[in-house]
Amino acid sequence: MSVVSGGIAEALVSTALGIFVAIPAVVAFNHFTGKIETFHVEMNRASSQLVNSLFKIPELNVLGVEEDEVKVVKKGGAAYAAR
Repeated sequence: MSVVSGGIAEALVSTALGIFVAIPAVVAFNHFTGKIETFHVEMNRASSQLVNSLFKIPELNVLGVEEDEVKVVKKGGAAYAAR
C-alpha cells in the first residue's frame, strides 16, 4: 500500500501545481482577449467613420461621383460605395 500511496501523493501535488498555474493563466487570457476584442471593435468603427467621411469630401472622392449619387453600404464593418 505504501508503494501506491507515494505515487498518488506525487500525482496530487502535480495536479495541485497544475491548477495553481492554470487558473491565473485562464484569467489573464480572458482579460487580454476582451481587451483585444474591444480594440478590434474600436478600430473597425474608426475605420468605417474615416471611409464614410472620405466619401463626403469632393476632392477626395476617388469614385468620381457626387455625394448624392453614392449610397454607402456597410458590409462586415467596412463601408463600400454602391450606385
